[in-house]
Amino acid sequence: LEAEGLVSPLVGRDDELAQMLATFDRGRRGHAQIVSLIGDAGAGKSRLLAEFLARLEATGQLAGVTVRQAACSSMGEQPYGVIARFFREGYGVAPDDPLAVAREKITSGLRALGVAEDEVAGVAPILGYVLGLEAGDKLPEVEPETAKRQIFLLLRLVFERRLGQGPVLLVVEDLQWADAASVEGLRIMADWLIDRPLVIVCTGRPRFDIRALATGRATLTTLRLSDLTESDGASILVAFFGASAAQLPARLREVIVKRAGGNPFYLEEIVRDLIAAGVLA
Repeated sequence: LEAEGLVSPLVGRDDELAQMLATFDRGRRGHAQIVSLIGDAGAGKSRLLAEFLARLEATGQLAGVTVRQAACSSMGEQPYGVIARFFREGYGVAPDDPLAVAREKITSGLRALGVAEDEVAGVAPILGYVLGLEAGDKLPEVEPETAKRQIFLLLRLVFERRLGQGPVLLVVEDLQWADAASVEGLRIMADWLIDRPLVIVCTGRPRFDIRALATGRATLTTLRLSDLTESDGASILVAFFGASAAQLPARLREVIVKRAGGNPFYLEEIVRDLIAAGVLA
């Protein structure tokens, strides 16, 4: 709707936003945190996440914080797909990078973290395997459990070094589509790095089993986004149309809000359809 000039502030999620900000503050002070936003499609998870990041940025709380973001695909994820996205973003490895360029980016990134040369030689092939590069072509010969252990130890090494330079915020959207190895890696990493400034924020739909993120040590905060109230829906309409909202027939406002059923995305779609049909101009 932004193309039509219709925007609304975040409505009905003040409590959840406050909890996310408080959790981030605890994590930044050295107590690893996992936050999960659970809600149906269109409930506003992405909007709440965007507001959370914008608030941190506006208040200067992201200064010195390393932020890494990954979004899972409904088409399915390769093993360690989420972890690979974090590393690709961190080291600037593009999908079309020649092998030599990708290798150099990886080794340069590891050296920048203070990883010793002998460690770089051992870590680079594992990281290459996670990223799907030829550099890791020897790893598949290893037993799967051994390979997984090596990859998780790599995670711990790299993030320990990164956390030594400042707090880290990891954001994963649509975790219901993530591969099991990545979910396990996130959980284990939070458990290992319990006394470090690490915050992991995930979004997912109700079918995602949140117990997969539960650790024995790190704090897991689950926020379930319930439907908005009819009053919230009416407030969004007023925000969209401003002073012109008074020109909307009361019956039309009531129908829009009721048909949306407390789902902010559905409400936007209904308004957009009414504009496309010429009912609203």
